[in-house]
Amino acid sequence: MYRISYKAFKFEAKNALLYKIDPRAKLLISMYSMTISIIIFDITSITLLTIYLIAYIAFLGQILKKILRNLIVLTPLIIIIFLANYLVTFDIIKSLVPAIKLISVVLSMNIFFLTTSPDDFSLTLEKLRIPLAITLAFSLSLRFIIVLSKQLNEIIEAQLSRGYTLDKGGLIQRIKNFIPILVPMIVLSIKRSIDIAETLEVR
Repeated sequence: MYRISYKAFKFEAKNALLYKIDPRAKLLISMYSMTISIIIFDITSITLLTIYLIAYIAFLGQILKKILRNLIVLTPLIIIIFLANYLVTFDIIKSLVPAIKLISVVLSMNIFFLTTSPDDFSLTLEKLRIPLAITLAFSLSLRFIIVLSKQLNEIIEAQLSRGYTLDKGGLIQRIKNFIPILVPMIVLSIKRSIDIAETLEVR
């Protein structure tokens, strides 16, 4: 229940058209779609854009399963956004717009990030003359997300194998139950960051 599927964020090369497009073109498409998603406030337009993006990524990128995984992870946030807007506007249509906007923005980001390898991403930033320090930071961050999600799953499985339960007690107790998960997670993340810094320093 608490495990995170890191595969939803992991790049996997496929023989699909979207993977073969120049990363700069994909970045432009992604940014354009994201901008349109943000400036549209009409329920019909934003819904049609979202459907178009799903079809575009599914057929050209063949990553429909990954998209669904990402959207499932975001479901609680989407519900919160809808409810928060409904409590203010008391209008279902107006409340749906920002929730669908979030889905559309995530899909726009997927066009680039799920179909572009970290190496191609770094090269794209270099070709755009982004400073090397920023390029390296972005590249490492992309790889770090995968590593952290795998690490989190390993910690959760280790704690569960020892008989530790995460869904016991009330809300406050459940939050406290995650402390044995977060502490080793933070320690391992700091250690990994130090290792990377030392490796870069040696090079």
